[in-house]
Formats: sequence, C-alpha cells, structure tokens
Amino acid sequence: MGIVASAAVYTAVTTAAAIVTNQAAKFVKKNYVNGVSPENATFKHISSEYQKMFDKLVSLYEIINFVVNNSNVVENNSILHFLNKVFIEHLNTLCNNIDQSNTGSCRIRNKAYLERIKMIGKKFLKESNNNVNTDKPTCFRDTKCFKKFDELGSNLKEELEKLAKNIALVKNIHNTNSVTFDENSNFYRGIDINLYEMSNKFLSMQKIFSDLLEYDIKYHRYEIKGWQNRILRNTRGHVSWASNSGYSFKEVAEILERLKENTVDRLRGSIELNKETMNTSYNTLTKCLYDFKNLNYVIKESFNDKLHLKCYIDNNEKTINIDFGNLGLEHNWHSFANKFNDKISEINSNLETNYDIELIVVSTGDDNIVRYGLDQDDNNFLRFVFKSRNRFCISDISTILYEIGFQQQTYISIEKKWEQEVNQQSEIVTEYVIVSENNLNPDLGNLRMTSIENSTRKIKQDLADIGNELGNKAIQRVYNLHSQAANQ
Repeated sequence: MGIVASAAVYTAVTTAAAIVTNQAAKFVKKNYVNGVSPENATFKHISSEYQKMFDKLVSLYEIINFVVNNSNVVENNSILHFLNKVFIEHLNTLCNNIDQSNTGSCRIRNKAYLERIKMIGKKFLKESNNNVNTDKPTCFRDTKCFKKFDELGSNLKEELEKLAKNIALVKNIHNTNSVTFDENSNFYRGIDINLYEMSNKFLSMQKIFSDLLEYDIKYHRYEIKGWQNRILRNTRGHVSWASNSGYSFKEVAEILERLKENTVDRLRGSIELNKETMNTSYNTLTKCLYDFKNLNYVIKESFNDKLHLKCYIDNNEKTINIDFGNLGLEHNWHSFANKFNDKISEINSNLETNYDIELIVVSTGDDNIVRYGLDQDDNNFLRFVFKSRNRFCISDISTILYEIGFQQQTYISIEKKWEQEVNQQSEIVTEYVIVSENNLNPDLGNLRMTSIENSTRKIKQDLADIGNELGNKAIQRVYNLHSQAANQ
C-alpha cells in the first residue's frame, strides 16, 4: 500500500507540475516584448518600412478614390474635387441649358458644350494601355521592390500636384464658347494627366506591397526554399526579426496574412471600380455626343435601324440583313418603303441574288386593303405590307420594328391568294405577306418632334448618370452634411 500511495502522490505532483509549467508557458507567451498580441498587431509591430508603405498607400487612396467617399469634406487636392470642377459642374450646366432651350442656335451651342466635355473626357478618363510593369520579389524584402514603390509614389505625387493647373486649362477651354472644337489649342494640348493612368500607378504600388507581404508570409512559413533563406532565417531571422519582436515565425506569418487580406488587398477593389467608372463614363459621353448629333433622325444608325429577314426559297433558308443608317423621314412613309426596296435591289445586284420581297404602304381606300383582306372600316388605316412570292419572316432581333408599326417579336408571313387578269384571262396569284400591327403616324413632323424629345430626355438622363458616377452623389452628401451642421 505504501508503494502504491507513493506512486499516486508522485503522479499527482508530476501532473500538477506539468499544469503549472504549461500555464507558465502560456503566461510567458502572452507577455510579448512589445506588449501587443498577434491579434492586435499592426505593420509597425513587424516592420517600420511596411508601416510607411501602408501609410503612403492609405494617404494616396483617400486622395484618388472617388467612388467610395467616406469623408465629410472634399479636399482641394483630391480627385473628387477635380472631377467636380472638370466634369460635374459642366454636366449640370449643360443639362440646365438643354432644359431652357434645345432648338436652333441653342442646340448648336449645347452640342458644342457637350463636345468639349467629351473631348476633355478623352484626355482625363479614357482607358490607357500604358500599364506599369512590376516584378515580384525574388528574395526576402527585395530592395528593388521598395525602390519601385517609392518611384511610383513620387510620380503619382507629381501628377496630383498638376490637378489645379489642369482645372484652369479646362476652364479656359470652356470660356472660348466656340461651336467647333480645336484639338490643337494650347489649352487642350496643355492637359498632361490621365486619371486612368494615375489609378494604374496606385494599383501597381498596391501590388508591389501585396507581393512583398506574400513573399514574407511564405518566408515565415518556411515555404521559400534555398540555402540563402535558410542562413537568413537562422541568423537575422531568429535573432533580430522574430525573437526581438516577441512573435514566433508562425505568428508573424499569421499577422501579415491578416493585414494583407483585411487592409492592403481591400484597397484594390475601389480603385478598380474607379477605373471601370471612368472608362464607362467616357464611353457614355461619346454615345451622348453621337446621339445629340443625330437628334433630327427618327431612325438612328446602330440604335433602331436594323431589319433582319429570313427567306425560304426552294426549302433553303436565306438571311437578309439591312442597315438603314440615319433616316429623318423628311417626306412620307413611301420614302421609307422606297428605301427598303432600293436596299433589296442593291443586295440582289451585289450578291447576284433574286429576292423579290417588296414593301408597300397601304392606306384607307387602297385596293390592296381588299386584296389582302385588311380592315376596311378603319378610316385612318395606314400600314406597311411586306410581300413576296416566297415564304419569309421578320426576326425579333430587328431594332426598327417599333418605328414601322410592329411589336418586338418574330413575324411569319401569311399566304394570301387573289385574282388578277392577264391578257383578258384570270389567274390566281399566291403571295406571302406580313402587315404591320399598328397604324403609322401620318404626321411625320410630330413624329420627329416626339423622337427629338425622347432622345433629348435620354441624353440628359445619361449625362446625369455620368455626373453621379463621377462623384456627384458623394459631393451632394457632403454638402447636405454641411447644411445640416449649419442649421443646428
């Protein structure tokens, strides 16, 4: 019994000692040299150089980013302030001018104003292919990466210092009030920054920092092989990197991975969105100017001018694609029918085909109403009739359907038989026809005005959307906050 008791006591003491040792170890582990646990550590607790890089990135991010603006102020050196002066204020002025008048000489001035805004956008917003090449680190804390980071930071700072000068150049361009744009003017040629390229430089800086961190993480996880890294880990690594920081290699890797994913890498998303917004805004400006120049056309090239048909000849399907381009419908609907028939003749001549599809206009009192079994009681009947000796259909991918009395759907020809006299003898004629569903508007002048009003409304909405995308909503939010503060 004594031996058993002694063994039990020994076991209890040993277990207690082990527990005390483990607790002591945990206590020691939590008492880091810098007093900060890994969960709360920042870049400065790992590397002062990393902290400087991060501070630089955040500082530039707050200046460059305009999509997500959490600040209650719009700094004069920020891209948001620049966009407000260069684009948003002028877009608002143009929309107000269009509201007041968009006919005659006013329309000419409005178009010139829009062209100036679009051409200025070409300088500042258009996508640039001047990408910055960056090399991944090839060794622990690669000095060439730090140098490239600093170089890009200096270049970006120099370009940001040009914002005020470029605002003045844009102001001078608009002050000319010319109805024609001069790309060779000193003001336009003096513009020397591109916001898209500036975003690319920031993203390159972010990538360099992210790549350095990635290498560092792998280094501390022993994933980087090679005798040089082994020596570094066994000397500088253990003595002055991990031990003096109070963190193990594993903890350093975990700290850097957390900071990389939660801070550095998240800076990229908004700036990528900035680039996408700038490119989209420029493309929309280009489209707005194109639409403005074509306001007088009811049928507009690349918008609502395409007609796609399929013909069935000897059981063979043939496709006919017609682009009408810009058409103002200056005279009557017969002019459009003649345009279609000329297009078919042109296709037959160029492709040596023999399509016999014809377009006619049928109106009240026309013999064709009886011939094709159309509504005889409609005193305002005015419709298009496509006819052919062969079966055919109109495809729903045609963009012109609404303008010529159809719905946006596929139409299949219907067989019609009618009697005609040839050489004093009657014969039955078989044709395939498609009749427009709705009456055509006989007042082409009113149709043109409606088209101009609809197009103008769409242009204004697009311009307003550009302004909001470029930061107008953020600026209005800041102004509202200022107003609220003033009223308190």
